[in-house]
Amino acid sequence: MLGTLRAITSECRARSNRNSARDDLGIRKRIFPAEITTPSFTPEFVESYEIGLKNEFFNRRLRLNIAAFLSDYSDMQIVVNEGIAPKVRNAGTGRIKGFEVEGEAAPIDQVQLTFGVGYLDAYYTNIDLSAAPVTKDSKFAFVPKWTASAAINADVYEGQAGKLTLRGDWSYQSGTFKDAVNSPQLFQPAYSVFGASASFTDKSEHFTVTGGVTNLTDKRYIQGGYVDLDIGGAATASFSRPREWFLKLAYKY
Repeated sequence: MLGTLRAITSECRARSNRNSARDDLGIRKRIFPAEITTPSFTPEFVESYEIGLKNEFFNRRLRLNIAAFLSDYSDMQIVVNEGIAPKVRNAGTGRIKGFEVEGEAAPIDQVQLTFGVGYLDAYYTNIDLSAAPVTKDSKFAFVPKWTASAAINADVYEGQAGKLTLRGDWSYQSGTFKDAVNSPQLFQPAYSVFGASASFTDKSEHFTVTGGVTNLTDKRYIQGGYVDLDIGGAATASFSRPREWFLKLAYKY
């Protein structure tokens, strides 16, 4: 990896980097009867380029990081169904480009905000025939075009007993396919997830009790799955965890 970091002003720094990587990911299958030939594929390679800015404003009460990137893939590895089992295939070449904006803000001492938004434009530039039925128009699996998140931490009480902090968070993801062939059964529309918690830390800062809830609205969304309507006649999906309440006790030495 090659990178540079340069201070433009005391509150703004610019960075850039270039990175190369390879992925030898594979899947070992246990099916019967065994295949006559051993499935094979070549490593996946990626060349990545990124530029960004790190900014601080208002006496460091606001931090804002901005990054833009481009990744070129060759011999992309995808998973497709052949017979009754999935296989790794080299799909061809593809590109992912986009940007990210992340920030932290402390408008007052008792409140901390974090936020972020990301955009991805992912597409195939060339498809190998062995990757069928994936085409150049297919969407990348598990790659949303838009993501966003935000959270707030507020110290609502601080006194002789300790400190009480409330937290709320939100995350968003645009629609995605959960397999390489873009099965409609595994398309997950855009959704949001919310969480909330409250924590109390004693005056000595040794003990912290935290209670809260994840997936506050009990949103059900697809995380993965398998579709084989031609041979197996089955379409299955795994879903998110439901709303869950939690209570944690922590001790710091």
